[in-house]
Amino acid sequence: MIYVLDTGMASLNNPRPRVSVCVMTYNQKDYIGQCLQSLVDQVVNFDFEIIVGDDCSQDGTAGVVRDFSNRYPKLIHPIIHEKNIGVFCNYWSVHLAARGEYIAHMDGDDYALPGKLVEQVEFLDENITCVMCGHDMTLVRDGSVIKTKRAIYPEVSTIKSFLLYGNFVPHSSSMYRSAFRLTPNQFNEFMIDFQLHVARVGNDYIGYINKPLGVYRIVNDGMVSGYYNSVKSFNSNVAAIDQIESVVGSVALIDRALFKLCFVWIKNLIVARRRDLAEEVFNNKSISRFSFWRRLFLRSVLFFSPIFAIAFRIKRKFRF
Repeated sequence: MIYVLDTGMASLNNPRPRVSVCVMTYNQKDYIGQCLQSLVDQVVNFDFEIIVGDDCSQDGTAGVVRDFSNRYPKLIHPIIHEKNIGVFCNYWSVHLAARGEYIAHMDGDDYALPGKLVEQVEFLDENITCVMCGHDMTLVRDGSVIKTKRAIYPEVSTIKSFLLYGNFVPHSSSMYRSAFRLTPNQFNEFMIDFQLHVARVGNDYIGYINKPLGVYRIVNDGMVSGYYNSVKSFNSNVAAIDQIESVVGSVALIDRALFKLCFVWIKNLIVARRRDLAEEVFNNKSISRFSFWRRLFLRSVLFFSPIFAIAFRIKRKFRF
């Protein structure tokens, strides 16, 4: 069941906002206040709304959300779920409630930097062929900045860019045109942001602002809670790449993207001491399309996993 906030139709008394910011949160009491304050403090020349979906948090997150809603009743619209409905339903509860011309997404433990909304709106206004856009995000762990700049990505590109660079659009940086809003019946409950981006862009264009306009907070050693506890998210990534193949049709690029995906997952699972799941990834049917040498490389990573685990952890610890 998808819970949707009844925000009402746009009217003279309730005009449609230019932007809707959809915030998802669950047990993020220590972070959600900074997230919402960073959005409230945005200096804009248009109307916008903030829709916050709290998935029945048990740590007081809902109280923080209600406090902000009471202080900014015309700006913040809370959807407080009385029972836990999961990430999938919580996502759709806020995105289907959005009334804005442009819809932005933000996770409750991330936050916006000054100018984010204005710069993204101006970008989409100027680049009418782009159905969505993203931007750089500063990476923070335990309050310390660990990375301020990512690689330079094309300002405007096609879905092919996801094969060249992977999922280079952080979810909390995405803003899309409401005309390209998706529906829950297009996905299963293990939906990930990569699938959303791919389905939304299709044969159209994606934009990117090579400037940090938000902060991504790394929690639990950089692994999203539950993300590496099974291979379901890996399978969702594979499904997204398969969907790109139907549009692009380049076998070489698809193989390269799948190989990179498999390596990253095997590496992260080894670091997380989940060799059993790394074996599941290696045994995925997508591996069979690789050359002998690529399969041998991945097998060697598994075989020497204790050594690689130490090397990967050292690299992560001293990565700046």
